[in-house]
Amino acid sequence: MVCADDAALRAFVAGRLDPSEVERVEAALDTCAHCRARLGELARSAEGKSLASVPETLTPDLFEPGPDPWPGTVLGGRYRVLRKLGSGGMGAVYEAEHELIGRRVAVKLLHAELATKREVLQRFRNEARAAGAIGHPGIVRALDVGRTESGAPFLVLELLEGRDLETELAAKGPLPVPEAIDIAVAVADAVAAAHALGIVHRDLKPANVFLTDAGEVKVLDFGISKVRGLLQTSPDTRSGMLLGTPAYMAPEQLRDATAADARSDVYALGAILHRCLTGRLPHTARSLPELLAVILTEEVAPIERADVRAPLALLVRRALDTDPEARPASMGELRDALRSHAATTRRTTARPLGDRERRVVIAVLVPEGDRAGCDAAAERAGAKIAPGAEPATYLFGDGSWSGDLVDRAGLFALSLADLAPQVFVGPATSSGGLIEPAGELAALLESPPGQPGAFLSPSLARARLGEISCDPVDGHARLRRGKPALALPLLGRQAERAQITEAVEEASDERRPVVVFVEGAPGLGKSRLLSAAREDIRDAWRVLDSRTRERDADLAVVRELLWSFVGVEDRADPAIRDAAVEALVVAACGEHRGRQHLHTLRVLFGLADANAEPRLVWDRTRVAALDVLEGLARLRPLALFVDDAQWADGPSLDLLGALHASFDGPLLIVLASRQPPPEGAAWLTDADVTRVKPRPLKRSQTKRLLAAILGEARAEEMSDRIHAHSGGNPLFVEQLGRALDARDEALPLPPSIEGAVQARLDELEPALREVLKRGALFGAPFTEADLEALGVEAAREDLDGLIARELLISHDVGGEAPSYELATPLYADVAARMLGDEARAELHRRAAERLTGRALREQVARHWELGGARRKASVEYAAACLEAKATGDLARTLRAGERALALGVEEGGLEVRVAVAEGLEVRGRLGEQESLLAIAERESEGAQRAQVRTDRAVALQRLGRSRDALPLLERALEDAEASGDAVALARALGKHAVALTYAGETERAAEQLRAAERLVLTKATGLRADAAIWRGQLASMVGDLGEARNAYWAAVELYRELGDPRRAAEASLNLADLYNRVGAHDEAIPALESGLEDCRRVGASRLMLGYGLANLGYALAKEGRFEEAARALEEAAEIAASVGESRLSIATQVYRSKLLGARGGHAEARALAD
Repeated sequence: MVCADDAALRAFVAGRLDPSEVERVEAALDTCAHCRARLGELARSAEGKSLASVPETLTPDLFEPGPDPWPGTVLGGRYRVLRKLGSGGMGAVYEAEHELIGRRVAVKLLHAELATKREVLQRFRNEARAAGAIGHPGIVRALDVGRTESGAPFLVLELLEGRDLETELAAKGPLPVPEAIDIAVAVADAVAAAHALGIVHRDLKPANVFLTDAGEVKVLDFGISKVRGLLQTSPDTRSGMLLGTPAYMAPEQLRDATAADARSDVYALGAILHRCLTGRLPHTARSLPELLAVILTEEVAPIERADVRAPLALLVRRALDTDPEARPASMGELRDALRSHAATTRRTTARPLGDRERRVVIAVLVPEGDRAGCDAAAERAGAKIAPGAEPATYLFGDGSWSGDLVDRAGLFALSLADLAPQVFVGPATSSGGLIEPAGELAALLESPPGQPGAFLSPSLARARLGEISCDPVDGHARLRRGKPALALPLLGRQAERAQITEAVEEASDERRPVVVFVEGAPGLGKSRLLSAAREDIRDAWRVLDSRTRERDADLAVVRELLWSFVGVEDRADPAIRDAAVEALVVAACGEHRGRQHLHTLRVLFGLADANAEPRLVWDRTRVAALDVLEGLARLRPLALFVDDAQWADGPSLDLLGALHASFDGPLLIVLASRQPPPEGAAWLTDADVTRVKPRPLKRSQTKRLLAAILGEARAEEMSDRIHAHSGGNPLFVEQLGRALDARDEALPLPPSIEGAVQARLDELEPALREVLKRGALFGAPFTEADLEALGVEAAREDLDGLIARELLISHDVGGEAPSYELATPLYADVAARMLGDEARAELHRRAAERLTGRALREQVARHWELGGARRKASVEYAAACLEAKATGDLARTLRAGERALALGVEEGGLEVRVAVAEGLEVRGRLGEQESLLAIAERESEGAQRAQVRTDRAVALQRLGRSRDALPLLERALEDAEASGDAVALARALGKHAVALTYAGETERAAEQLRAAERLVLTKATGLRADAAIWRGQLASMVGDLGEARNAYWAAVELYRELGDPRRAAEASLNLADLYNRVGAHDEAIPALESGLEDCRRVGASRLMLGYGLANLGYALAKEGRFEEAARALEEAAEIAASVGESRLSIATQVYRSKLLGARGGHAEARALAD
């Protein structure tokens, strides 16, 4: 029998083979193993699915691209198709929405060319039947089936949010051992359930294992499953035919698909686990026959990893045994064995909460324009298209945040100039597929500028930009290309720059390659350090740059390094780019060899088609790129800088490693990464590599950096807070400084910082990320037991690991379990914000229950409030307010009391109002105090109402409403007399006397004061100090300064005796002012300054500070110290305006007018007096 040629096999795969030829090809497949193997290669190529380390030899264009007919259509009368999620050789998967119930689902559709193929339809039915029959939570659920109007079948599956394991491994490399075991156990459990029903998967691989955002593991694609017993399939699978992905297939399955049984799935899971632990496949080869030979003749590549214990490595090798009898007998046995290893390996675990993570992203909104054109541009730019969003929405950072994300989004927005009149870029949040623009972005959309262009939201306009900058237009920031003008100093990097300088000198002096690896968390200044190093050597070295992107294509880093030499923009005319590539290769390699490499370099830069099999293309590209880089290095010392190297593609790293090993002259390779070198790049871990780890800024450096942004005065004011909040991270310091409003005391959370912290947390395995997210939610130090209450079982060594990574700090108290908190408040803010809304509310309620009786009631109340339990929160806040009042904690009294009132507290509401009103008086918030007392007045009675009315009357008087105050005091007297409460009556009489004094009724005031003093002497002795103040006020008003002095002196002593330093300090101000009244201004000044200092130290009311400053200003003016007097009076005027105290305001105006007159400004003085 003659073998079938590739053309016939390719047509057979595509369903295009002439019927007369089908029988001949099928006969060849029945008798020829080589034909069967070749058909498998072509089938996998047609599905667009890589063989991982097994290179494809052909990738035919089986289907012509055209407009997608499905988005917008309704399938089966109920599923409206929204967008394509992905596609392969068999078909495509779309996101759709049920028309009636609004449920989002995934819909799988066959390509039209395959919808009538018997074997394809059988695979499709298999998937539907298997998913529906198994009913295991670890297997993607089939929800419905149906047919399109043309009769083609479709399958409705649950919609999953997350990423497949292939994507996870490509991005992160080897996984932490506990995470790898978790995934393998979950897969084994799900597939064991399939095996129990006689269903063998036959295509287990990382691309068919899905990791959801909710922390679940799902097994996908039972399309080529082998079903026996309960479910029957047509007997179309011929003996020897290849079905599955060879890199993960057992040898018996490679020989004959019908020989696959449950133990073949065990082998596949062993291969998956091997890759999870090592980042590599157990076997690699260049063709399928070679792969089978390698599997049968060579040992599995060992797992060389310190934290993989020998029994686990042995279990993986058993699963990969070529003899099915030697493997674990069933998937259940493998699962149980993995669980036993998990018991010894496992550390931290977290129970899923069923809610999606909330993430900050950059959104590009396009209200009007060519939507199809914008979608195409978004795909080229690597943006995620939000399906069905209005306006059109494109997302950056939905997978992972990078430092240049704002630049990338801005450049994409600028690229839409011919497609949309206006484009808006700003922060948004993404959670479970729902996108919510931030308030600033929504406001930009609602009130757009009057001119066309791309506009950046305010917070992003203040972000650190590299390739774009902004111009002000109509009060908005319009984007343009070009670097921003402002350059901040690079601080605190002398030691790191010295390390790089030493490496440069070593490469130059010893004429050999030298590698520098810069490692540090996002924001520590790696990129700016590389920029400074480039400038340091640019005159003597040829510098080539590359900044990698997440999930870049193979050789992306090398391509960008070479393109930086070319110096032509990507969007330049193809002829210009082609000429530049030709100049590069000829300059580096000479005319003859350069011409040999020219076509290969054109392919690398997307200027020509490969027209060769992938293996050959790769080999040629590697040789050409090495030749070009070596040639450039021989022309002039060459320095290669690779930023964000944590995303560098493996082939590029391999090529740079080869360059490092083979070149014999001066060569500098500098890589900056937020992660350690990948295990596959051994050349980066050699002892010769210079390791640079940037450190956080010191306090003094933080202050200097802030001074360049905010100015010296504001930096002096804010530097300590910002340093503590940011942990000295230079990027965080800079962004906080730029985002800080001149009048705002609260520290903001710019999206650039939130994204950077989010990216650092993304590097952790999910369980450890939950430690930080749930621990941060406490808002205070937490213990392991606290974490357990929130569903996290944390192991001490994992917590120690987070401390070593500078994400946690610990507090050890002798004899007690250690407590932990996040390393900086910024990390805590971001980690807690990453929790989904439902999860956050549930965890706050759990925290409240956990902390009740163990923490401050205000802290418990906050958790109840954030958990949505308003009534419980109000009760706890009320109790916290009254406790704080009893201990004299004014700030907590106000804070807790105001929250209790805002939540509508019922029990104890009157007492809370009174306590808050007292605090408002001290704070000088007289208007709020009076409003609150008006409510309390309606709720109170008897002696309490007398006190409330007295306090309210005083507030009204200070607000300049004396006419309302006097009648209220008279009613307070009536309440006090009726109640028989001597203290309430004495206070009412004393305050009434003071009010009458200021109203000019001094005789009646004296009578009331004498009555009050009689009560104080006999029944209300606790008011003796207050009575002395009343006496001093009356004496001062009638001009009896001697009596006033004696009264205020007595008040100071009595308050001190009572242990009330605040009122003693306030009384001392009254006493000091008497020097002014007798013209002893030189004595008044030090007495007032001392009194003011005492008042500030003990937290006296702002009102008393205002009076003291006004009197000090008057005294200073009288002594001719006009500048000092002006400053004191200005501060007093500000206090008067803020508290609404009319008498202080009038007094300050009078003193300022006298000051102006004394300085010769008679006209201004008269105007101010008027």
